[in-house]
Amino acid sequence: MKDVIKRSFEISVEGQSYKVHPSLLGMIELENKEEIYDILEQHSIPETRSVSLSVFLDSVWDKLKKDEDYQKKGVTKEALVKTLETSMDGFKGKISKDLLSNIDAELKQTEEELTALFEKEDLAKSQAKSYAKKVVMFGLTMCSAQLGGFAYLIYGLFSWDEIEPITYLTGAFYACVSMTFYLRYREDFEWANAMQLFEKRKLEKLCRKNGIDLDRLDFLRMYKNLLVEQSSYLTTPANK
Repeated sequence: MKDVIKRSFEISVEGQSYKVHPSLLGMIELENKEEIYDILEQHSIPETRSVSLSVFLDSVWDKLKKDEDYQKKGVTKEALVKTLETSMDGFKGKISKDLLSNIDAELKQTEEELTALFEKEDLAKSQAKSYAKKVVMFGLTMCSAQLGGFAYLIYGLFSWDEIEPITYLTGAFYACVSMTFYLRYREDFEWANAMQLFEKRKLEKLCRKNGIDLDRLDFLRMYKNLLVEQSSYLTTPANK
């Protein structure tokens, strides 16, 4: 079970499948987990730094437990220095074998999933943008046709006195459309941001249709950045 939770896995709750990703601290095994977590929490250590520090503290803790001076007389300066020096060997080995291998595996899996989602998202974005352009152009065409039609009716076939009631009813119709739009989407319609609005709505619809989880996509982006940052930190010469 300890090995399972070091990598991402799936669980099923009431027939719904969920993917669980481990935290960076969850990828390593610590003998003195509770004590070390308390220390890290008290000092508000960032997660990318707490991993290497927790491994080192865990190694020191084990050394102190077995140190005779510590057991009998307490920790002297010499004993503490010796303990810290000998703990470094276990710290370096555990970092390279345990944590980095888990991070690399998680990073590879995350990148593969992101690549597949990015392909679907790019296609959906392209379709949504094309749809938004068509809707805006259709609206512009209708407005132009309406303007030309009213001008022809007023100055060509009839007069303003006869067409005025129709223009009023047309304005009232657009007011009803605007209110209906607000009641449905809880947003005011403005031509200034119409393109972005239609594109956003269409993209959300396409994502639902094609099974693209935008929340998961955002999480995977953040998770990948966290893994890359931690891997870079651990593989610098100062931490090897």
